Amino acid sequence: LAEQPFESRQTLRSAAASLSISTTTLLKAIKSGEVKMNSISVKPMLTNANKDFRFQFCCSEILPNGLFHDMDDRIHVDEKWFYVDKVTRRFYMSEHEGRPHKTARHRSHLEKVMFLCAVARPRYNEFNNMVWNGRIGIWPFAHQVPARNNSVNRPAGTMEWKTFPVDANA
Repeated sequence: LAEQPFESRQTLRSAAASLSISTTTLLKAIKSGEVKMNSISVKPMLTNANKDFRFQFCCSEILPNGLFHDMDDRIHVDEKWFYVDKVTRRFYMSEHEGRPHKTARHRSHLEKVMFLCAVARPRYNEFNNMVWNGRIGIWPFAHQVPARNNSVNRPAGTMEWKTFPVDANA
């Protein structure tokens, strides 16, 4: 398997085909531990300018006594995009249940919503018990509006979430 290129072993079927074995044989090898499933993700590539900036930031956090700043006075604010729904979902259902129905205008135009999150360092007392967990809040960039028209999914007037564009004024 290691001799095969990564492109030919991205799925169970393609890996079995590149080895000229059945998918069942490959599944047995996975179950016995001979073959493992791995996921990789893209890591950011740091330029020398990025590394210099990070180094300067770290040096600015060193106090005159040689220790690092405790960062108790910092609040970290970040935004995160989430898809409202996934393209595919897997369900385990009993044999008497009907298949759930899900629609979208197009699979590449799924609605997204942005959240703003604020956190800080947790606070502990002199007995090392947590007094505050550091969570400040998370807020969606969306608002609830009543539905204007009737639809198959809901009657008019039902409150639904609508996202709004995020700019400097938001």
